[in-house]
Order: sequence, then structure tokens, then C-alpha cells
Amino acid sequence: MSVVPAPPPKDHARTGHHPLNPRRRQPEMITMRYRLLPLLLLTALLYACAPPEPPAPEPDIPPTERAQALAEQGELAARRGAAEAAVAQLQRALELAPNHDRADDWRIRLAEIAADRGQTREADELRETLAERPLDVDQRERLALLEASLLLAGGHTLQAWRIIQPMAPPPEAFAERYYQVRAQALERLDLPLDAVRARVERSDRLDDEQALTHNHEQIWALLDNAPLNSLRDRRPVSADRFGGWVELAWLVRNYRLEPRQLDDALARWERRFPSHPGGPYVTDRIVGEYREKMIDPTEIAVLLPLTGPLADAGRAIRDGIMAAHLAAEGDGPDLRILDSAGRDIVALYRRAVSDGAELVIGPLEKGQVDALAGAEELPVPVLALNTLSGGVEGRAGLYQFGLAPEDDAAEAARQARRTGWQRALVLVPDSDWGRRLAEAFSQTFEAAGGEVLEAQRFATDQADHAGPLRALLNLDIGDRRARQVRATLQRSVEHVDRRRQDADFLFLGATTGQARLLVTQLHYHQGVGLPVLATSHIHSTGDDPELWADLDGVLFMETPWMLDAGVRTDDGLDRATLEALWPEPIASHGRLFALGVDAYRLVPYVELLQARGGERIDGFSGRLSMDERGRIQRGLLPARYTHEGPELLQEENGEDLGL
Repeated sequence: MSVVPAPPPKDHARTGHHPLNPRRRQPEMITMRYRLLPLLLLTALLYACAPPEPPAPEPDIPPTERAQALAEQGELAARRGAAEAAVAQLQRALELAPNHDRADDWRIRLAEIAADRGQTREADELRETLAERPLDVDQRERLALLEASLLLAGGHTLQAWRIIQPMAPPPEAFAERYYQVRAQALERLDLPLDAVRARVERSDRLDDEQALTHNHEQIWALLDNAPLNSLRDRRPVSADRFGGWVELAWLVRNYRLEPRQLDDALARWERRFPSHPGGPYVTDRIVGEYREKMIDPTEIAVLLPLTGPLADAGRAIRDGIMAAHLAAEGDGPDLRILDSAGRDIVALYRRAVSDGAELVIGPLEKGQVDALAGAEELPVPVLALNTLSGGVEGRAGLYQFGLAPEDDAAEAARQARRTGWQRALVLVPDSDWGRRLAEAFSQTFEAAGGEVLEAQRFATDQADHAGPLRALLNLDIGDRRARQVRATLQRSVEHVDRRRQDADFLFLGATTGQARLLVTQLHYHQGVGLPVLATSHIHSTGDDPELWADLDGVLFMETPWMLDAGVRTDDGLDRATLEALWPEPIASHGRLFALGVDAYRLVPYVELLQARGGERIDGFSGRLSMDERGRIQRGLLPARYTHEGPELLQEENGEDLGL
């Protein structure tokens, strides 16, 4: 057995290396790195030059299956609102399988997406091409629905409804689109509750959260703008989701100005409709935002004329304010009522503020409202009970709420356009009041696309109004022609009056007595059959069958309070209770009394109304909203004189439209 001798010990001192001294090994390590570098570079070069590995073979998917998958992806993209991606995938599907069994469905879907994107010409071209193909029954109905949506986009609502109305409930494949187009048509026909029913049906077929939320927003917008009496007429509601939406809207709108009653009503609603989608949407978003933006003054000063020529009006408003205050049962602010007749209104305002008022209601006189607008500062908000004069600029913190005749005239113009009337004749008194009515009506009517053919004024101190009436009806033209013919022929010529036929209606600005005389003379001068639309000033609340007969058929705009068609409350502000407690002001100055009630109840919400332009609140004086100038607008209700008295116009039902 041989023994390998051990190596001799290294002379660390001679070699300069030492295991505990790395600095002395550094030259050797650097040398080895440089020796390895060429080998690493050569390896990298050889790897780069090597051919790549072949890709894994794709599965052999038939074009029809790939097309079907692409079409399904396109439909999902369309539902998410990704229209461009949907179009690209559907077009690729058609390229892969143009003769697929579902190819025409894909083509129809492309046309629908184009229509939704506002590409109506492209959509209509696709529709016309598809109409020549051998489509099945469902595809034909879907194509008809596309045509209806294109007609709606072009403003041809009645033509679209004639297509939609006879359609039976469609297959689930396109039911969501059917209810969407149906809702759009019903909304254009001014049938909001029927449109809501269609949108509720659409909700059941939406699976995209964003689309569902948007649909709920549209449902609420329709309900929030529907006539309040139409909601009342649907009660008691059914226990389905449509009934839940209607009941929720009724409660919110009816008790919006009464937070305590609203809380109780919503609690009852949630017990009856525990899983309704409107609950979280409305209670959390709508009602919650109202509560966040409410103001809560502890003391209010009321500045009204309680003596002098405007004393009766001032007292009626005061009584309305007090009625609303007493109905609050101690939950409201303290009131301080000051007589503003003949006073320096700016000084009176400052005194009220120094005494602790955190908000001021009033004044009533227009000149005093103008004076406050020019004050150096308004440290607390003012809810004035009149509007500023023309040319006087508004200011922050000054809100205007009154019974301006311009509001009535503007509402009459909007009602005329909702009715479908395009061409108007205008007849108003020869006075500043009449001029204001005519200007407000004409501006609103023409801004909405209407045309005023002719306007005339009548003298308020005369009983015979043949002149302006014959001029309006163009009967004076026939008179002039007859005179010319007689002068030319030098003999008698028989002349028959024929009134103009191009006017849709007559807008009349008049008081009750004036209207009675004018309408009778209008009928005498060939005006029978010409609709007459007036302001609230022709409405008399007394029982007068002869007046009703003379004005039979005349339409007018009026406040909910005067038609007993406003909000319903259970806190002492119902009409029967108020008439028992305040009979005189209600009988003689009902509109002013209602103005006082609304003024008091609006106080917590004035800042919210200004912050949310277009927001509306149902009051006794109308549907109340605020414009950008701080002026509260009153939405009024349409009514008609009949032989049995004035009556509220009822909303038509879309299911009964024989269009």
C-alpha cells in the first residue's frame, strides 16, 4: 500500500497569497474572469444563431365556430358599451362565415349598433339591404323595430309608434331592445308612466351593471317629471316592480318638503317592497343628497305689507306661511313678522338680520325687491315674493318666488307644443300686463319651434272687439277685397266671411269677464272650432253654470292648489283642514295663500334648487324649479272649462292610443 505524500506547505510570504487576505488574491480572480469572457460570448453567439423552436400547432377550429365565438364576444362588448370592439368582432365573424345560419342576425346587430351610435344613414342602408334578404319571422320583426328606432331618431314619433304598437311581446333574444325602443316612443308621446313600465321590463333583461344603473336613472327621471295626479291615479299600486317604482315616486314627491313624514313613508315602502331596486337608488342617492344640502335656519324674518293697498295680499301670504309653520308642530324655526308697507326695505332687512334672522321671506312689492338687489350686501339669504324688474340684475343670495303672469304665459306655450300645436294666434289686452303676457308666450313658443302667425290687442274699456278678432282671423282682408270689388264694379257684391285655416289655436290673455266676452264674439266671427288656450287669470272658483257654458272647451293653465290636484299631506296641510281653519284668505286669495305655504316649505331647499338646475319640487303653487338667476319657475297644470265646471286634463294611456 503506497502512501501519497502530503504537499509541502505553501510559503505565503513568498507567494504573496493568504487565505485571510482577499486583497492579495484580486489579480488572480480578475485574470480568470477575462479568461471566461470569450467562452461566454461564443456561447451566446451560437445560441442566437440557432433556429427557433417551432410554435405549438394551433387547434384546427372550423371557421363557423370561430365566427360564432367572435359574434358572442361582440355581443358582450356591445352590452358593455364598447361599440367599436363589438363592430370589429361582428365584422370579423361575417368575414369568416358570411353564410352562417346566424349571419343575418349579426348583420342586424351591426345595424342596431350603428343606429345607437347616431349613424342613422349607415344603419338605414344596412336595413334596406337586409330587407331584401330571406329573413325569418323574428328577424323581420327585429328589422321593423330597427326601422322604428330610426324613425324616432328622425323625429317621426307617430310613424314609429304605428310600427311598435301592434307588436306582440318579442322573443327574449331581442326583448331588451324592444322595451328600450318602446320606452323611447312612449316618452316622446308624453306618456311617462307607460314609458316607465317599458323600462322596468327592460331592467329584467339587463345584466350589465352600468346599463342597469343608467336604466334606473331614466326610470326615476320619468317618474320625477310625470304629472303628480297621474301618480295618484295609479294608486293603490300593484305589488310588482312597476308598482313599487310608482309608489316610491309618489311618496318622495308628496313628502319631499316634509322630512319627518318622508322617513315614515319610506320605512313603510321598504317593508312592502324589501328587495326593490329603487330603494337603494332613491333613498341613498336622491333623498340622501337632499338631506345633505338642506339649510336649517333657527329664525326667519317675514317682511310683508300688512297695511296700505297691498295689505290683503300680504295678509293672505302671511296666513299661508303661518299655516305651514303651525303644521310643523314646533319643529320649524322661529318667525318674526314685520310690516314692510312704506318702509325703507334695506334698513328693515338689516334690522331683521341684527335681531337674529338667518333667512328673510319677502318683500312682496317689486320696487322693494329691486332695492334689495342693489343693497351693498346681503349677509343672509332672501326669498323674495316677487320678481325683479326688467333690466335689474340679480345677485347671490336673492331668490325670487312670485306669481308672475309671465310664468302662466310661458306654461301655456309649453302646453301648446306638448299638444302638437305649431302655429298660434295671440290676443292680449292693450296694456303693460298684456304686453308682458304676449312677449313671454311668444318667446317660449318660438324657442320651442312654434310660430306666432299674428298678434292683436284689445281695448279693456270697450265691449265690442270685432276689430282685433276679425284682424286675427283675416276676415278684414275679405272686407277690404269686397270694398275694392264694389268700388271697381260700381255695384253691390255679395260677400261671405271665411276665416283663416292655418292657425292651430288662439292664445288668450284675459281676465274671466274679458274672456267670457271675447270667446262669445270669437265664435260669432267664424271662430267656432278654433281651440283657445288661456292663462290662469280666466279661472273663477265660484259656481257659475252660465260662465261654464260660455267658456265651454276653453283650455287654461292653473296651479295645483286651485285645481285641488296638488300634493297630499297628513300633517294638517290637506285642503279640507286648511279651508276649515283659514276660510277667508283661501276663498278670496287662494293663490297667494298657497304661495305663502310654499315659501315657508321651500326655505330649507333654496340652495339645493340653485345647485341642482332642473331639480323640481311639487308645491301648492306648481312644480317648482330654479333657473340660473335664482328665479323660481312654476310648472302649472292644464285644465278645461266644461258645462259642469273646470276640470283637470287627464293623461292619456298609451295602451289606448289608436295611432
